[in-house]
Amino acid sequence: MKTNTRFVTLSLTSVIVPASKSGHYGETQQLVGCAMLIADRDPNDRWHFEIKSSAIPAGASEEALLLWLTHAMPDVGTVIGWQLGDDIVDPMLDAASDCDPEVGSAFLNRLMKLVTGASIDLAINHGGANAPLLQQISARHGIPITPLSPSQIESAWAKGDVGALRDDVTAQVIAVWKLWLKESNGTAASVSDAFSDWLAG
Repeated sequence: MKTNTRFVTLSLTSVIVPASKSGHYGETQQLVGCAMLIADRDPNDRWHFEIKSSAIPAGASEEALLLWLTHAMPDVGTVIGWQLGDDIVDPMLDAASDCDPEVGSAFLNRLMKLVTGASIDLAINHGGANAPLLQQISARHGIPITPLSPSQIESAWAKGDVGALRDDVTAQVIAVWKLWLKESNGTAASVSDAFSDWLAG
């Protein structure tokens, strides 16, 4: 009997918050935006896609993003990402450890259900921790992407331009998913066509 197959592609963006002048608080990294692309194949081999994204402005707590993720993330699926451990899972764990215990616990429970299953880090085949930037590898496959620079991310966050942050992580998550399709040695032709049709709207 055929069952549903689910893939969850994740992307995050963050800013570096400098140490306080008083020295009471050291430099930290704060999550400011996240996106996920959920791809489901039903028992009839039909594909269904959904993109979810969220971002916060300066002054807002990471807890808002963790709460959103707790409710938005599926609890099962093959996870796909670029630098999945260092750039996605680790920052999530750091954020969870610094927030309200109840929020952090609920988020970690959901995250662990998802990431303890199968996962695909596309950077591994390109050098792992030493891999080039995502946009460089994507360009080789004809997938154009121009992520915001760290200074542009910081500016958008400081100005409260959450739309720019959401657009940035959404573009990245689409690029990662397209890259996975391209590197699947032709076995993903049907889903690639389905995704292109869905994206075209």
